[in-house]
Amino acid sequence: MTQVAYSDDKEAKWTIKAKKPYYGFKIHIGIDSNLGFITTGHTTSANIHDSKEFFKLVENMKLKKNAYVLADKGYSSKTNRTFLNNKNYQDGIMFKANSGKKLKNFQKVKNHLIGKKRSVIEGVFGTFKRLYGFVRSRYLGILKTNGQLLLSSIVFNLKKASRFVT
Repeated sequence: MTQVAYSDDKEAKWTIKAKKPYYGFKIHIGIDSNLGFITTGHTTSANIHDSKEFFKLVENMKLKKNAYVLADKGYSSKTNRTFLNNKNYQDGIMFKANSGKKLKNFQKVKNHLIGKKRSVIEGVFGTFKRLYGFVRSRYLGILKTNGQLLLSSIVFNLKKASRFVT
């Protein structure tokens, strides 16, 4: 019989994603969708829903008026759409079908267009998981885990910037 070892990390929490339990932390990253640079980021315990961190991410990005804010359907809510409108940002949040209802045609088209633009963003998350080991936390505590995120973001941006230098 396999023995289960529990973590000593008091700041890590449980969450369920796709009916599977996960323990630890979540990273929340703001990314420039044109060039793919990380502009802001922070760490929370895993039980904090992404939509709760939306305002903080958008505020920390210091966007210009009328900038498009792209986000996946996990951020789809009337509150987030109103927030973007009040801040004079363009709504690029993907639409999410409500239970028992289908998306309208214009919503499907908009989701498709947003999805194409978000491929740059998803590539950053893939790189963080694949190359930087962000599948599980290397450290105990949210402060150290956030430090890992910030240092990895700097390295990521420097590597990306080096491609622009001739």
